[in-house]
Amino acid sequence: MAYYRQHKESKTHEKYTSEYYLQELIYLNSLLIFIDKILKREISGNMKKVIYYRTYRIIWRIIKSGDVDRGIELIKKYRKRLKKFGNIKDFKWNDRLKCKIFLLNNKFLLNLLKNI
Repeated sequence: MAYYRQHKESKTHEKYTSEYYLQELIYLNSLLIFIDKILKREISGNMKKVIYYRTYRIIWRIIKSGDVDRGIELIKKYRKRLKKFGNIKDFKWNDRLKCKIFLLNNKFLLNLLKNI
């Protein structure tokens, strides 16, 4: 039998904040710039799908955490990526539906959605 302690202050109990998720968006944008400007390559179809999906998931997590206003800002900024994500049949239908609700950019609907 093994025993272990859990401390409330440990990293495993830390909640992710909007700032944490925003760092991932900054990383994705830096990666796109690196591939385009430094490597001078076209981004592969699968890489694009990953970027579209991560953009959607990050915005979803920010809205879900209660920061709807920041979510609206990001929806406006990444509208093009979200539209592409919403039209790719490879992703789950419920994620694509949530994404289409994002694109309506309605604060009332986003507040309802965050409680799902």
